Amino acid sequence: MITVIKKQIQVLWRDWLWEFAGVLILWLIGFGILHLIMLEDADSWLALGTLMAIMIEAMIALLTGVISMGICFNLQVSMGCTRKRFYVSYYLANVVKDLLIVLLLLLLCAVETQLCKVIYPGTASKLDLFPWLLKLGAPAALAVPAVGILCGALLLRFGRKGYWVLWFLWMFAFLGVPRIMDAPDGTFFGELAGGISRVAQAVPEGGWILAGAAGILLCIAVSWGMLRRQQVTA
Repeated sequence: MITVIKKQIQVLWRDWLWEFAGVLILWLIGFGILHLIMLEDADSWLALGTLMAIMIEAMIALLTGVISMGICFNLQVSMGCTRKRFYVSYYLANVVKDLLIVLLLLLLCAVETQLCKVIYPGTASKLDLFPWLLKLGAPAALAVPAVGILCGALLLRFGRKGYWVLWFLWMFAFLGVPRIMDAPDGTFFGELAGGISRVAQAVPEGGWILAGAAGILLCIAVSWGMLRRQQVTA
C-alpha cells in the first residue's frame, strides 16, 4: 500500500505545486492589503495575508479535490488499480498535501506576525492565528479530503442531480447560514440562531473533537460505499 501511495503522490504532485503557489500569492496580496489598511493610522493589526490564504485555500483545496477525484478514479481504475487501493492512496496522498500546506501556513503566519511587530511598533494584534492553525490545521487536513472525495463520489454516482445537490448545499452554507445567524432577535430565524449558539457553547471541546471525527468517518464510509461499486464512466 505504501508503494501505491507513493505512486499516487507522483501523479498528483505537479497539481499540488499550483496550490502551494496560490497560498504564497494569496498571502502576499493579503499582506499588501494590510499595509493599505494600516495607512489609516490603525492601532492594531491582523495577519490578513495568512487569514486570506487560509480561507481561499480551503475552498480551492475542496474544489480541486471534488474535480480531480472523478478524473483520477476513472483513469486509474481503468488502468487496473483496484477501487480500494485508489481510495486509500488518493485520500492519504491528499492528507499529506494538506498537512504540508498547513505547515506552510504556519511558517507564513509566523513570518507575517514578526514583520508586523517590526513594521508597526506600538500596535497590537487583534487575533493571533498561529495557535488556531496549530490546533485546527491537522483536523482540517483530515476533513477536507474526506469531504472532497464524498462530493466527487456524489458527482460520479448521480451526475447532474448530484451537481445540483452540491450547488444547493454550497449556496446554503455561504449565503443562507450567515443570514440565519445574523437574523434579528424575536424572529424565527433569530431564535433558531440563538438556540444554535447556545448549544455550540454548551458542547465541551471533547464533544467537538468526537463530532469532527465522526463526521470524517461518516464521509469516508458513505463515499467508499458509493465508489466500491462505481463503474468507470470515461
